[in-house]
Amino acid sequence: MVLEIQNLNESSLNAQIIKLIEQFNIEDNEKILIVVPDKISSIFINEEFKSIGNLNFTILSIDDYIQELTNLKLAQEIDLIHLLFKIKVRIIPEYDDFENFYNYGKAILNDFNEIDANLVDPAKFFSNIKVHNQIDILTYNYDQNKNNFIKEFYLYFINKENFNHKKYLNYHNYLLDIYDKFNTYFISTKRVYKGFIYKKLNKNLDNNTINTYFSKFVFVGFSSLSKIEYKLFSYLKSNYKIKFLGNANMFCKNINNSKEKSISFNRETKIDLDKNKKKRINLYKSITDEEQIKIIISLIIKIKESHSLNNSGIIRPDRSLLKILISNLSKSKIDYIIENHLLLHFSDIYIFFNKIIRLQSLLNKNNNYDNIMIKFLIKEISCHKIFKNINSETSTLILNKNIPIINSLLLVINNLKESKIDINIQIFERVLFKLKIIYTKDIKASDEFLDCFNKIFIETKKNETDNLILKKNAIKIIDIEQATCLDFDNLFILSANENTFPLIKKNNSIFSKNILKSYGLYNGNLGDEYHNHLFFNLVKRSKTINICYKANDVELGPIEPSRYILQILNSEDFNVNLFESNTQNDLSSLQNNKNSKIQKCDSKDIIIEKNDIIFKQIQNVLSTNSISAKAINTYIDCQLKFYFKYIKKINAKLDEQNENILFGKLVHKVIELFYIHSNINLKEHITDYLISEKYITQQILQLRKLKVDDIIEKAFVDLNLGNINTIQNNFENKNIPIYIFKKIIKKILNQIIKIDENFTPFKVIGIELGKEESLQTKIKVNGLVINLRGVIDRVDFKEDTIRIIDYKTGNYDLKINNIKNLFDRNDQKRNSIALQIFLYSYIFRNYIENDKLYIKPIVIGIKEIFKKNDNFIFQIKENGNYIGINNFNFYHKEFKLELIKVFEELLNKEVPFEQCSNLKICQNCEFKKICNK
Repeated sequence: MVLEIQNLNESSLNAQIIKLIEQFNIEDNEKILIVVPDKISSIFINEEFKSIGNLNFTILSIDDYIQELTNLKLAQEIDLIHLLFKIKVRIIPEYDDFENFYNYGKAILNDFNEIDANLVDPAKFFSNIKVHNQIDILTYNYDQNKNNFIKEFYLYFINKENFNHKKYLNYHNYLLDIYDKFNTYFISTKRVYKGFIYKKLNKNLDNNTINTYFSKFVFVGFSSLSKIEYKLFSYLKSNYKIKFLGNANMFCKNINNSKEKSISFNRETKIDLDKNKKKRINLYKSITDEEQIKIIISLIIKIKESHSLNNSGIIRPDRSLLKILISNLSKSKIDYIIENHLLLHFSDIYIFFNKIIRLQSLLNKNNNYDNIMIKFLIKEISCHKIFKNINSETSTLILNKNIPIINSLLLVINNLKESKIDINIQIFERVLFKLKIIYTKDIKASDEFLDCFNKIFIETKKNETDNLILKKNAIKIIDIEQATCLDFDNLFILSANENTFPLIKKNNSIFSKNILKSYGLYNGNLGDEYHNHLFFNLVKRSKTINICYKANDVELGPIEPSRYILQILNSEDFNVNLFESNTQNDLSSLQNNKNSKIQKCDSKDIIIEKNDIIFKQIQNVLSTNSISAKAINTYIDCQLKFYFKYIKKINAKLDEQNENILFGKLVHKVIELFYIHSNINLKEHITDYLISEKYITQQILQLRKLKVDDIIEKAFVDLNLGNINTIQNNFENKNIPIYIFKKIIKKILNQIIKIDENFTPFKVIGIELGKEESLQTKIKVNGLVINLRGVIDRVDFKEDTIRIIDYKTGNYDLKINNIKNLFDRNDQKRNSIALQIFLYSYIFRNYIENDKLYIKPIVIGIKEIFKKNDNFIFQIKENGNYIGINNFNFYHKEFKLELIKVFEELLNKEVPFEQCSNLKICQNCEFKKICNK
């Protein structure tokens, strides 16, 4: 099948739609359908086309059109999740609360929808889940590059046949039964889940029983189609006239691949602009959220005075800023269009109900009315204007938790009805009735109930309010995903900071990416490339672009601008006007201006020369900051990355998985807590401590071992993660049971204790030494004094040897060829871990000012501790053979000389900051979007 794609150009998208329609040979009574990706787009385009006559066309979202074809409607998501919960309880009669099941149920519903939408055989899929989970149980939502390591890593600690693992797999074995019973329920009803609609459509397509009023179709703004959507697309292509309006940097692939049977597009950040007419972007750097709002409001007021706001749009910021934005638009008498359900979140009754639930939750935990938080909430509730519209009897009840919380809230609703206050009471009443159905017994207010109330409220208000109230001369406030079919004369983007824009959504599934990919279910639209495509095509079609970002946060300090700002500043396709607000511009040096010169080679490499201003910045960083091993390794790996991170202090973050980070923190924390009783204060001189008699013996280790469970529990608390029973709620990905972490960590700690027993008696000088108080030494280079610092996982002492120990959860190599290789950026196998531990040894050796003691650098790999080899020392090649480094003092001078060479190069004006050539390093670099690597 050959697909005709019309490319978007810089003219109006609506004008191009009309042009495509006019290309059809339209006969009398023929009807044309314009299909768009989402409901919001269809509403806006319908409104804009109202004035156009003589063209008989309809505009529908693809979901609405499929519902029309099948004569079925979507049920509310909260009702579907509750139905799944009831089915689950009947099939698996384990105790479970609905609020605990909610997130899991939402993910199951999403998976059922994806299975049906992509024509996957559910019986085959679920029958293979046990096989998949034997491998992937602990790899949920990790990217492909990390999967092999994680599988290998966790299988060291978890027996495939242990009870909990079996229980978890058995739970997944019931999913086909849940799926079947879930589908049986919908056979006799018209309100169904999305997957059921897709299955009905698939059946109609197979039976050629599609009845449609339309004979010609235009698809607009799509970036991908599911398999069932593609099947519909193919059917319409074969039987009717169809056109596809795409973007200049999109092209269809796999269209002739019968095995793939899906339509997707290449997404690039490159945009095709007229090189003689660069796109102009106004970039505003602000200090506070309020300042961002002031900037945007002032710009909108100017536009309103001279033009209509109909073709103006604000890409919706994060929720914390949305409330401030709406409030200021109202104060400035600027009309806006936004999804109504978002406004309910800021309504008086919603805020009032949240305060009541929170108050009663606290009262159930603590009956003391002298509690400061309880007093504060009572005062806030009593002063609230809703409170003035309820009678004294109700007010007494809600402040004293004398009746169940749902009944208490219903009393408030009834009081407000009597007062005839129109504040969307019906929505809240329906939410409470849903809660009464879900909770079959009286329930007290709790944090869990508040969470459940909010979730049900969100789903109810989405489904039971009109999507939009359209107004003339009003500015649109929408998500970037809803702007795929819209053109803007004036575009505004707020909160253009990393982790806020783009806001990358998690893949909401109970299965790992590997499983989803093997069945073609993984939704690539959630990734970086899709958002790049959305952003740059939106910018391309907008006439005036205004972007605001925040440079600092009150609590976090300097924060990172969005990757798109950095791409824009480094692109030749834009003229950027940068406006600052009383702050030094951290990004101005990324432009071709007098402060910094960026050369772009044909290979797209970025070279930053060390002019006088940048050289002073380098000297300032080296003399005032303490330089870590990580900073040194960064400079050796990539000079440009060092410049971004340590000179310009661009705080980019790697997209790491929370569970992986958390696991490393927990391992280090439990080791620290196990030995905490023998940790010292650096204010005492370490050499005085070494001659004391505070030895760790086997008896002490055995006594301490009895408290391992308590130590692990305390580690969770100390890391502000809650207790072991509630920690699961702190994960974005809730698919990995927390007991697995506990079991693994306990096994690791017991093995470390076993190894330490063979080393007794010894003294622990410090755990996380240098974390609380600085552990550093100085080195002088070209007259500049540089502070070197380190935080050492563990330092212990026995007889005449000090061991500098670092615990690693990742892979590493204990062999090095020579000291010089540690500093050689051209060595593809450069041992950065060895450099780190050797730097710790160098710092510690200088700190104690004692060259008589042996200093032994050691890496203890968490995976390696279960092997017989418990030496863990580095080996260096001498005379063709590898020998153990039992005393770092032998290599101290050579290490210092190589270290000085690094800083001499950094302080050499003739050596610019350049990109590295090792693409393996670039793969996991947080700045690869800037460098186009």
